[in-house]
Amino acid sequence: MSPKAAAVLANLVAAGESADPDYEDEIVCERRSCWIGTQRVSPAALDELLRLVALRDVSEGAAVQRYRINDVGKALHRNPAIEADILRAISTGGSFTIQNDQVVPI
Repeated sequence: MSPKAAAVLANLVAAGESADPDYEDEIVCERRSCWIGTQRVSPAALDELLRLVALRDVSEGAAVQRYRINDVGKALHRNPAIEADILRAISTGGSFTIQNDQVVPI
């Protein structure tokens, strides 16, 4: 995982754990301009995290896309070594889940 993608995950995890209600816990994109609060998110980092199924789409309309971290993203943040297992599971087309920060086929 690239350092930029890892930083985005770290920011989303921190936002989710923050008691501050103004701390943004989602990526908001309009066209290819994406932000977590006032911090810009690179399109390459967003694409990488989507490819790793580390985010879920919570968009409500077509004009603005919104993404939040999911269990895969949280596990990947805690244990980046599972990236290869995630990519392997995706490439085989099988379903998987995360248990104890490990990829487990369903």
